Amino acid sequence: MRVLNFKRLSALLREKVMEATEQGLTLSYAIVRHMAVRLNREHRLNEDFRASKSWIAKFVLECGGD
Repeated sequence: MRVLNFKRLSALLREKVMEATEQGLTLSYAIVRHMAVRLNREHRLNEDFRASKSWIAKFVLECGGD
């Protein structure tokens, strides 16, 4: 279940990041981290999720970021 919740969170976050970049916004790692934590909380996906630097870095790489 935990893996599915992380996949769901990644999909939700990817959608929000795409919306923001389509609006011309520049997103830092800190902003993406904040978005991930907020989405996780709103959807109650992963208890004690903190969006570590390594989690955000992996997310950005998977999305084709720098």
